[in-house]
Amino acid sequence: MSGGNYDATALDIGMGLHPDLIGQGQGRHYAIAVARYGSSQLGAHRLRVTIATFNIRAQRL
Repeated sequence: MSGGNYDATALDIGMGLHPDLIGQGQGRHYAIAVARYGSSQLGAHRLRVTIATFNIRAQRL
């Protein structure tokens, strides 16, 4: 999907893994931890992430 709604009702998050950790199945655990932090520590009820079209692994995650 191209574009999106970028209003102020969601917390924008960004994530990245060290290249040595890519492909080890840790992305899901990391993404859950980031989402939980945004919710519990920052009070976010909605999270938003923007993923480049070429980043197929991130899109699957």
